[in-house]
Amino acid sequence: MPLTFDVSQIENHQTLTTDPDDPDQWHPLTKYLLNSTMRIYMSGISEANASEFFARLYITEKMYPNERRYSVVDEVAVDIDTTWEDVKSHIGLKTNSLTKSHAEWWKFTREDIQGE
Repeated sequence: MPLTFDVSQIENHQTLTTDPDDPDQWHPLTKYLLNSTMRIYMSGISEANASEFFARLYITEKMYPNERRYSVVDEVAVDIDTTWEDVKSHIGLKTNSLTKSHAEWWKFTREDIQGE
């Protein structure tokens, strides 16, 4: 099932979600957060779940460094930690990603770490 999404409920979405260097492209942060919804099993960011979204993303970035986002600085890829402000700025983002409850996600994550 392809990922579908809606960014129209994000405050200032017209400018926030577009790449400042190419207005015909998605902003790299927006693309990263959209794709992250699948990895952390949350279908969007709301006022009510933003802290859970950030916590899952933070943990995932620490556990799986290859899944972090990168920026190219002087032709070298540099890790970027996702911040609380990054997540808060995208409240209103919605996708059709599968969801897991807090307990289900922790169980899945523990099993993934243990290789079960």
